[in-house]
Amino acid sequence: MNTAVEKLFLDAASSRHLDWLESEAIHIMREV
Repeated sequence: MNTAVEKLFLDAASSRHLDWLESEAIHIMREV
């Protein structure tokens, strides 16, 4: 599970989705 999540983050980081991912993470953390 950790490897899958890590791969997902690496794929997102290598793409231009990093800003969106960061924005989503902040939004989720604020809700929780």
